Amino acid sequence: MEDIRYTQVKSILRSAKFRKLEEVDQISTLKKIQSLGISNEEMVMLINQIRAEEEQAKHQPQPMQLSLASIATIAKTNSPIRYVQKPNARAARPTTVNKRKKDPNEPKRPITGYMAYGSIRRPQLKATRPDLGFGDLTNVIADEWNSMNDFEKAPYLDMANGDRYRYEQEMTIYNAKH
Repeated sequence: MEDIRYTQVKSILRSAKFRKLEEVDQISTLKKIQSLGISNEEMVMLINQIRAEEEQAKHQPQPMQLSLASIATIAKTNSPIRYVQKPNARAARPTTVNKRKKDPNEPKRPITGYMAYGSIRRPQLKATRPDLGFGDLTNVIADEWNSMNDFEKAPYLDMANGDRYRYEQEMTIYNAKH
């Protein structure tokens, strides 16, 4: 009896796409479930069980699906069908294929206004709050930067523009030599 109820509740929830319904539709879905003679406690237990199974199913490896072209190729060669797990796309890519080698004489890129603010603010924050780690300091600095208005950001943006000018000058000299 339990399995039948479970299956019925599962089919009702799946057909109604329970999580994406408006409140009125959810109420009618719950009434359908209650019409099966299930108490509220049983309903909550079954719904939680279904959600746990769905969550677990998300983490199960899915078999690789064959395309029509690969099925035709396999049929022509009369080779047995093997299901192979798809390799991780990141692991398959070589990391240094198109990486450009950096010239040690090339000028350092210009800083941004945010980086100028961070380089000034980080030591101040570290002195007042030594308990914060690098990531936490970065979060505090980012929050402060985002809450600043244009007038407060202006000195740091001016520093960035000055550094951009330095970079452009150094690049013209560097490009003339190379």
